[in-house]
Amino acid sequence: MLAVLMTPERWKEVKDLFAAAIELPADARGAFLSAKCMHDEELRTSVERLLVSHVTASDFIEGSPVRGLSAAVASQGRLTGATRGGYRLGARVGAGGTGEVYEGWDIRTGRRVAIKVLHEDGADSARRLTREARHALELAHPNICEVYEVISDDASAFIAMEFLEGRVLSDAVPDGGFSASETTDLAVQLAEAIAHAHAHSMVHRDLKCANLMLQPDGHLKVLDFGLSRRLPAAVESAVSAASMTDTGVIAGTISYLAPEVLKGDRADARSDIWACGIILHELLTGQQPFDGRTPFALTSAVLREPPHPLPSSVPSGLRAIRDNCLAKDPADRYQHGGEFLAAIQAYRGGGRVKHRVRRHLPGWIPVGIALGAVVIGAVAVGFMQTERHGTDAQRKASIAVLQLRGTVSGQEPSYFSDGITEALIARLGTIDGIRVLSRTSTSRYRDVASLASVRRELDADVAVRGSVESAANRVRLTVELVDTATDRSLWGGTFERNANEVLALENDAVRAIVDHVGVDVSPSDRTMLRVARAVDPVVYEDYLKGRFYWNKRTNQSLEQAVRFYQSSIERDPTYAPAHAALADCYNQLGTVMVGTASPAEMRPRARAEAIAAIQADDSLAEAHATLGYISHYDWDWATAEREFKRAIDLNPNLALAHAWYANYLVSRRRLPEAVIEVQRAEQLDPFSLVIVTNVGWTLAYARRPDEAIAAYRRALALDPGYIQARWRLAYELTAVGRFDDAVAEATKVTEVSHRNASSLSSLGQVYARTGRRADAMAALNELLELSRSQYVSPVSVYALYFLLGDFDNGFGWLEKAIHERSNGVAYLPVDEFMEPVRDDPRYRSVLARIGLTDAR
Repeated sequence: MLAVLMTPERWKEVKDLFAAAIELPADARGAFLSAKCMHDEELRTSVERLLVSHVTASDFIEGSPVRGLSAAVASQGRLTGATRGGYRLGARVGAGGTGEVYEGWDIRTGRRVAIKVLHEDGADSARRLTREARHALELAHPNICEVYEVISDDASAFIAMEFLEGRVLSDAVPDGGFSASETTDLAVQLAEAIAHAHAHSMVHRDLKCANLMLQPDGHLKVLDFGLSRRLPAAVESAVSAASMTDTGVIAGTISYLAPEVLKGDRADARSDIWACGIILHELLTGQQPFDGRTPFALTSAVLREPPHPLPSSVPSGLRAIRDNCLAKDPADRYQHGGEFLAAIQAYRGGGRVKHRVRRHLPGWIPVGIALGAVVIGAVAVGFMQTERHGTDAQRKASIAVLQLRGTVSGQEPSYFSDGITEALIARLGTIDGIRVLSRTSTSRYRDVASLASVRRELDADVAVRGSVESAANRVRLTVELVDTATDRSLWGGTFERNANEVLALENDAVRAIVDHVGVDVSPSDRTMLRVARAVDPVVYEDYLKGRFYWNKRTNQSLEQAVRFYQSSIERDPTYAPAHAALADCYNQLGTVMVGTASPAEMRPRARAEAIAAIQADDSLAEAHATLGYISHYDWDWATAEREFKRAIDLNPNLALAHAWYANYLVSRRRLPEAVIEVQRAEQLDPFSLVIVTNVGWTLAYARRPDEAIAAYRRALALDPGYIQARWRLAYELTAVGRFDDAVAEATKVTEVSHRNASSLSSLGQVYARTGRRADAMAALNELLELSRSQYVSPVSVYALYFLLGDFDNGFGWLEKAIHERSNGVAYLPVDEFMEPVRDDPRYRSVLARIGLTDAR
């Protein structure tokens, strides 16, 4: 049983595990919880109860007396025929995940009543029902269901309340919604009830159509104040607390919860107003304003997407009221039921209803404020831009953060300085109006005597260089801003904090850099740079070690990174960057080139970690990019595009987000857009092997082979041993008829890779493309033999079968790839080896199953 008192920290742990578990298949949740909860039985029980509640789906009041009677269904319940207090219980007319509702009669007066009983007995049950009764008794109003009394006997507690004829509103709304006049009449009644509750300092917290009863005469009743809570004297003081019921369970029904409640803030009167906006939309359309296939997808839509548009026939006044109720920022909504009622009444009386001011629309709309550069010598980037680019005011300031020097207690651990460098780059990247080069491209310039090469090769206006030192539980960061044209120091500063304030220290430095570069910064961005959580130094150190190994991108280094990230999370489950980075590891371990495990095993783990990261910090661009990557290869096309766009909106300088979005666009055959996105990634990280190779791969799909080959050559010039680039190059050389060169490159790959599965497939594909069928068959047979002793991606096999013209075996292995959701399946519409079977019914069936029919 959940503890009656639960700390916000404990609830956060429960909520995060629930959010991760709910995304997994039902048969995988037990093992997941065993691994996560270990010997913490209370934690596991808490999460399992939330899962059970989710499966049962609806609050028990949704199975109302009215629904039972309107359907002429009267079931026998465990209490049917019993006498409780002064009441005789008849048929059970409603049931749900938490309790039952019976038709009953007051033995003393003969009055027909509804008897509400919770499944759980004991003190908690009695306390919950007593609270509901007390709240409802205080709210006597024609539009609120009347409660007669709460009774406790030897068995349990129960409520006797008004028995209502009619239908719950969720059943009564027609498919296309009510007319504007009908909607207005119902909205006025709803507003009067909510205004009355708010006037008595009571917030409902679970308003929804299933908690509104529409009687035969058109009278509306609000039901179920069981989740209600008395408002504090100052509503604002409640907004910072966690939104929990007394048992620690998040209050309300997810599709009606306001954005701030989904983020963990306490529900207040404005959260009820949000729910009224959802109900108003349903009344007008018969549909909800936000969609999502999973709880997480729905939550994401509520937090970031605008509501679905209303039909053009809806009057502008009702449209404005709906929009005002559904403002993302609670400060932009009606502040309480009285304001909502006044707006509805004004509309019904012919008055004009205005849209309220929106402070935060989906995506940030920067409000620039000039931050004059006050530096020694006073040279700002604006001056530099004019010097280099005339009057091109649209060009973004370009910054290269060079590798910091680092020492910890007299030693120099690369992971620490690497990590702080990456953190500065990531934080600067979120500032609109700045182009920030990625670390993989800037790290090579750490020891250059002159910054002329940084300016020439990276097109950077200014460079940031410095050092970081950690000793005696203190961290000191020294940074210098340098003009790359003159090597002149523009400004320098030193920042020092306790080790557990390292995130705030990084923000201090970034804020100062931005001020002295002289770019306009929106108030939202400036606020973000002033807010940073404390972090356990050990947690941060493990995270930085994980980043160090993750950047090596080998199978062994990824496994090492996983161990460090898991250690970081074990010590602090709320540290979002570690969850996001661990998700990236799982993604890579389930790929064809780097990984040695099936995506069927790795991708659910990655999804759970990405969701945990977003739950902990919705502003983390890396987490959204990773979830976009996962959704792309899970064929959840809408979520993938939304998450990629969200990541780029949060950090336009996140090169991998652009590259992964380009991959998605390739799958959708939106090839011109894909080329633009991947080229943006290269502009941000021109020396990244992964991204430069992705440029070639995208150009190859766009049927631009010479440019693709040039990109692969650029990657190999950076690192001749980079296998992925050489693998791709070998295949593309066949497209321009350079068969001998292609075979030579593919052979090198197999030698360096010790004839692993990916290299054998690459060699076989090159042989097939060059007409050497016998050699291709030999490579295929070797690959099949290898698959008997270790994991081999089905993509490596079906590509070779299709190139050899063996379509039956090709489709057989393609089925295996679909079953495990191999990454390669997402590119079927653009893979050349599928050309011979484009008209095969089996191919068209596959496209339909993965949602790519429109991309054929």
